[in-house]
Amino acid sequence: MTHRIMIRWLAVLCLAVLGYSPPGLAQDSQPFRLLTFATEGNPRLGATRGDGTADIVNIHNAVRYLMQEQPEETGRLLYIPADMKTLIEAGSESIAQVRRVYETTTRLQSSGHMPQAARQLVEQQGR
Repeated sequence: MTHRIMIRWLAVLCLAVLGYSPPGLAQDSQPFRLLTFATEGNPRLGATRGDGTADIVNIHNAVRYLMQEQPEETGRLLYIPADMKTLIEAGSESIAQVRRVYETTTRLQSSGHMPQAARQLVEQQGR
């Protein structure tokens, strides 16, 4: 797949994600966004809202935290791919799972139910 086609496909996916809200999740005036960032040279899957300057969550660290420390908050999670390309290929169910993890994580952070050590694990610093 050429680079230009991949960018178009990603743009279409982002528009679909912005318009999709799984049942039970709070609506927010700021758009939900998927992103990729690097930690120690390794690409990571993340999510944010708005312009991307606040509440950037490392999705896989958040999943690990939620499954170990807050399993009642997540119920049964479906597969969440490790990279953006595979996430796009997996489709809307996997994207909905990323959004669910993001919403749950940011809700726990803002309510004070997440210890500082866990916050540092799931928040992406140095934007």
